[in-house]
Amino acid sequence: MGDEPIDGAPCWKIESTPRETKSSQYTRSVVWIRKDNYAFARIENYAKAEVVRRLHSSDIQQVQGIWTAKTMEMADLRRGSRTRLSLNKLEYNVPLNAEDFTLQAIRRQ
Repeated sequence: MGDEPIDGAPCWKIESTPRETKSSQYTRSVVWIRKDNYAFARIENYAKAEVVRRLHSSDIQQVQGIWTAKTMEMADLRRGSRTRLSLNKLEYNVPLNAEDFTLQAIRRQ
């Protein structure tokens, strides 16, 4: 769909559609991918011609060599609600044990 900046960063604007309309609640999605680090800057989900959800990624930093959005905000435009996720402590490739996934271990956290 061309180029369009998000938060001043040059992005590619790409549209995707599901193979079968019954396999997704959305008729299409539009994704902005930053040209400098290939991170998602924004995703808009459509129901017919209307944008119903928008995910905006910001504070994009390298964490252990992986470009990561440290702040993500999902807006439900039909309901007028928003959810904001901020990642303060993040580690990739942390080894896990099978014991970490027992019901008792999950309840401890």
